[in-house]
Amino acid sequence: MDNTTEHDVSYDLKVTTASKSASTWRWHARFTARDYIQAQRVRIRTMAHFTRVLQDVDVIITPATGVPAPSIPATAFPDADLGDAALAGADLSRLGTAEELALIRLLASWPEMAERAARNHEPHRIAFFCHSLASEFHALWNKGNDSPQLRFIVAEDRDVTLARLALIRAVALVIATGLRILGVEPAEEMR
Repeated sequence: MDNTTEHDVSYDLKVTTASKSASTWRWHARFTARDYIQAQRVRIRTMAHFTRVLQDVDVIITPATGVPAPSIPATAFPDADLGDAALAGADLSRLGTAEELALIRLLASWPEMAERAARNHEPHRIAFFCHSLASEFHALWNKGNDSPQLRFIVAEDRDVTLARLALIRAVALVIATGLRILGVEPAEEMR
């Protein structure tokens, strides 16, 4: 990035990188504390404006491309208990693909992200996180179309199936919690 000029970089990136890698760009010396304070004032006014504008809004509907996952067939595990208590005892060490671990890392970031969103009065972070989590889950689900060993229901491996079902339940709980924080009652099933 040695050839990068200040005109090539957004204002937000200037704020982020000014303290971290000031020697990288020659223009950093012109970015002052006054600029930062002004940016914070603009951010606060913008947040206040959106708070007023969205005060009476219950739902924002945007186009989506998501496809609900199919139901787990009752014949997959006819004698299995798939309740929360049974899934809580699943052997999660059976989850080890790069995609599964990435989803677990994303789930693990939820508490900190939710706290940061609340502390900074940035509820949009909750919506973005839920969308990102749903997208990552959907991508993982679709990998099972190409690779049978990545399917969530593996009839010949009950332990992997239970671990993956526990992962599904964790994703569902985090998304439902995020929706409730935003004042949206999550649907149990989409038809």
